[in-house]
Amino acid sequence: MSTSFHSFYSSISIFSVQDYMTDKYSILSKTYLPFKEIYEGIHEEDKKKPIFSQTTKFKKFPNNLKGYKYPKIQRDNAPPKIFNGTIEESNKIKITINTHLNKLCTNNFDKISKELLDDLLKIENNKLFEILSNEIFIKCNSDGKYKSLYIQLVEYVSNDLNEFKEYFIDFIQKQFCEKDVNITHLVDEEEIEKKKNVIVIIEIIILFIEKKIVKIDILHFTLIHLLHIGNNIPIHELEFECIYLIFKSIDSKKISIQEQKSVFMEYYEIFEKLKKQNNLSKRTIFFIEQIKDIIHRIFPNNKSNSIESSSQIQLNSSTINFKNDFFDSIQEKNEAKLIKSYILCKGELFNIAMDYYFENKIPIQIMIKIFKIEVKNNESQFEIKLKSIVENMNDIILDIPEALDKTKELIRNIEFSKKEEILNELNQIEID
Repeated sequence: MSTSFHSFYSSISIFSVQDYMTDKYSILSKTYLPFKEIYEGIHEEDKKKPIFSQTTKFKKFPNNLKGYKYPKIQRDNAPPKIFNGTIEESNKIKITINTHLNKLCTNNFDKISKELLDDLLKIENNKLFEILSNEIFIKCNSDGKYKSLYIQLVEYVSNDLNEFKEYFIDFIQKQFCEKDVNITHLVDEEEIEKKKNVIVIIEIIILFIEKKIVKIDILHFTLIHLLHIGNNIPIHELEFECIYLIFKSIDSKKISIQEQKSVFMEYYEIFEKLKKQNNLSKRTIFFIEQIKDIIHRIFPNNKSNSIESSSQIQLNSSTINFKNDFFDSIQEKNEAKLIKSYILCKGELFNIAMDYYFENKIPIQIMIKIFKIEVKNNESQFEIKLKSIVENMNDIILDIPEALDKTKELIRNIEFSKKEEILNELNQIEID
C-alpha cells in the first residue's frame, strides 16, 4: 500500500511540474524576453550616449548640464555660519600690527615704525587704539627685551595718531588698577604667569617716568596704591617686590627725585613701621631692607632725628660715600674703584653685590675678589652671610632661576672652612 502511494505521488508530481514549467515558460516568452531585449537595446544605446550612468567609465552629466552643481542641503542640527565683519576686521588689524612689531629692533626702529604708522593711518576703525594698545602690551609681556622700544613706539605713532599716547597711558593705568597680586594657592606655572603680568605693568610705568612720558606724580600714585595707604588691606609680597623695582630704578639714576627728598624720607618711615609687622616672609623683609638702604643712599645728607631713632642705623657720611662710589663704579665698569669702595664699606654691601652679580652687572671675576676680601676679613661672618643666601635661595630663584648655578660656580672658586657643607646644601635645592 505504501509502494502504490509513493508511485501515485511521484506520477502526480512529475506531471504537475512539467505542466507548470510549460505554462511558466510560455509567460516568460511573452513578457520577460521581449522586455529583456528592449532593456539590452537601451543599455547599449546608453554606452554610446551616456545619460544616467554613474560609473567613471561614462560621463556623469549630459552635455546640456555641464558645470551644474547640486545645492548643499542644510542640516537641521547645523546652524548656518554667520559672518562677523567686526571680528574679521579686528583680526586683520592685529595681524598688520604684529607683522611690524615682530620685526622691530634697535637697528631698524625708524624704518619699521614708519611702516607701521603708514599702515595704521589707512585704518578707519573706532577700536584701533584699543587693539594697538593691547598688542603692544602683549609684546611687552612676551618679549621683555624690547619693552623700551615698544614704549618709544607709542610716542612715535602718537605724533600722527592724535591722543593715542594718552589712551595708552589710561590703558596701562586700567591694567594696574585691575591687577591681581594674590598669587598664593596657585600652581607654579599660574603663579609665574600672573606675577610676570603684574611686573610688566610696573616696568612700563617706570619707563613712562624715565622717558618723561608722564610726570613723576604717577610714581606716588603707584606707591600709594601698592602700599594701600589709606586703607587696612594687607600688602602682598608681590606688591613689596613691585615697590622694590620702583626704588631700584630710582637708585640706578634713571629717575631723578632729588627735588622730592622730604617725600621719599617719609616712605622710609612707612617701611620701618611695616617691618615691625608679624608674619612677614623672608623675601618681604629682604625687599624692605633693600628699599630702606636705597633711600639712605639717595639722600645721604638728609638724616633727620626721627629716621635715625626709628631705624637705629648708624651710618657715617664716609661709609655712604663709599656706597655711592661702589654703585657708580658698577655703572662705569671701574673694577679698581669698585673693589676699593667695597673694602672701605666693611662688608655692608655684600647682599647688594650679590644682587648685582645675579643680574650680571658684576662679573664673576670681581665677585671672586669680593668673596676673598670677605673670607680674609671675617671668615665666620662670611659663612653666616652665605648661609643666609642658601636659606633664601628658593625664593631668589623664583626671580632669577640661574642664581643657584651662579652661586655654586662662585663658591667653587673660593676656599673657606664650610665650603663643602654649603655646596652640599645648594646641591639639594632643585629648580622646578
